[in-house]
Amino acid sequence: MIVIALSVLYSSRLKAPRKAILKDLADQIGETCGISIPDGIDMIYYDRIQSDWPLQINLPIGSRTPIWCTASGKLYLSSLAKDRRQRILKKLPLEKRARNTQIDPLQLEAELADTAKLERGIDNEEFIDGMVALAVPIKDKKGRLFACLFTHAPILRKSLDELLQYEALLRDAANELGDLIGDNAIESTDSGRQ
Repeated sequence: MIVIALSVLYSSRLKAPRKAILKDLADQIGETCGISIPDGIDMIYYDRIQSDWPLQINLPIGSRTPIWCTASGKLYLSSLAKDRRQRILKKLPLEKRARNTQIDPLQLEAELADTAKLERGIDNEEFIDGMVALAVPIKDKKGRLFACLFTHAPILRKSLDELLQYEALLRDAANELGDLIGDNAIESTDSGRQ
């Protein structure tokens, strides 16, 4: 289902509605917004709408970011069963990426437990010094995370607390994307059976 959902999400007939949702969200927040998908121990930037500000953090589509120190990555990790997550954490190269990168596996696990309860990931200068980020899940019809919707900003423009004020907007957009994908994934599987 996840592969179908992602192929549906990126299909040309859904490109305009997907981009419209991202553009509307980016305009309301005033910062870059995008979709990331899990791939092993990385998150891949799948799509994005860049902010119009001269000062930006440029992570183009296709960029790979680590799962242990990004908002989307930590959200993805938190969605895994605890035993699976702990096996992954034991093998991750928890290296310092920025001033606040959490490299203690026990403290990271505690943070991931909180992330799972809140169903939101945050990055407080953990991946890049001077950048904060917020991510919420995009779920399939069964309620499983298959992608993350994120926004990030330089701290010169928005603090993490200011970015968190947009959580409801992100959740609404994530629900729209999930519905868009879910409805069309069902159509794709139904047409494949005929």
